[in-house]
Amino acid sequence: MAVAAAVAGCGGTPGFEGPWAAEFEQAYDQATTDFQREVFKDGQLTRAEYDEATARYVQCMEDRGFAVSVTDVHGINNYSYTGGNEGSQVSDECRTELSPIEVLYGAMLGNPENRHPPDLFAECFVRHGLAEPEFTGSGFEEWMAGADVPGAPDDGAARDPAFEHCLVDPSW
Repeated sequence: MAVAAAVAGCGGTPGFEGPWAAEFEQAYDQATTDFQREVFKDGQLTRAEYDEATARYVQCMEDRGFAVSVTDVHGINNYSYTGGNEGSQVSDECRTELSPIEVLYGAMLGNPENRHPPDLFAECFVRHGLAEPEFTGSGFEEWMAGADVPGAPDDGAARDPAFEHCLVDPSW
């Protein structure tokens, strides 16, 4: 343990705490740029850091001749760009810095306590009247696998706008 503390003090992986500690440690260890390491090192990911990562992506695309439009969808950015297949290839290259930041930011946004996602989906369905109160996270997993589960959403639930909203943002 003393070795780990010494390494962390000498520029190794910082000691992370909180519900997302393991994910921050992995993101920090897999970071490929100084910017990513700077974003991940404090174990928090702010909207300002996400916006900076987005701005870097947009600048990369524009520097390579592709216009980018950014639209916020439930707190996560959606990108459209010019250039068809070539634009897609350049986007993939430009996203290498943004992607790990965006994935972790999006996961934290909808689940700040890092709870088991099926529990969150089931709770959202119940909260919005799409499922009965006895519907649980394990029931959600069984239901998604095709099982007939007591209290699960009925066939018409998928047409309710709340259904998709719960799948996109179960904290809603």
